[in-house]
Amino acid sequence: MNKLFFIGIATLLFACNPKEKNKETTKSITTDSTIFYPYTYYIKTEADSLLKAKKSFLGTITDSSGNKKLQVIDSGNFKNIVNQFVTKDITDASLKKYFQETVFRDLTTNSIVMTYSTKSDKSTIKNVDVYLDGTNNNLKRIDIKVLYMKADSSITENYTWTIGKELYLVKYAEANGKGNLSRTYIQWNLKN
Repeated sequence: MNKLFFIGIATLLFACNPKEKNKETTKSITTDSTIFYPYTYYIKTEADSLLKAKKSFLGTITDSSGNKKLQVIDSGNFKNIVNQFVTKDITDASLKKYFQETVFRDLTTNSIVMTYSTKSDKSTIKNVDVYLDGTNNNLKRIDIKVLYMKADSSITENYTWTIGKELYLVKYAEANGKGNLSRTYIQWNLKN
């Protein structure tokens, strides 16, 4: 009877052991299937459409002294500014793992807001907000916040792209208690 008891216990141990190993294997191959909103695709698409239509861009550049300069932005400069937006792509697998998505409905602006945020030092991009129209889910606006250190300066960059209308790029650098702020504002009208 003792032999039968030990054989039963041994059988149970061996039967349970592969299941535990199988659980561990399943855990290690689990992948993140969350799909982040492809905001850079929409920026690229609109920028390409504007460039193809040979739209002119009216820009206001404000330097660190607060002096504003109104100017027409040529296609080369526009492409460079667009590139600054599209390189801030958190949907890339190397960055996506550092971000968490939250979604809420903003009744004040009739928007669905998807916020992607991180506390990781491994990403200079700290926050991305994507605003969709609450009625038809069309993309309205994208806001991107970037923070990083360069030499002895702390740099904050805020990017805003409003679909069918305009973009803003605000850069603030601070070193030794002194700040330097510059702004770029470019508008266009797809109806012209």
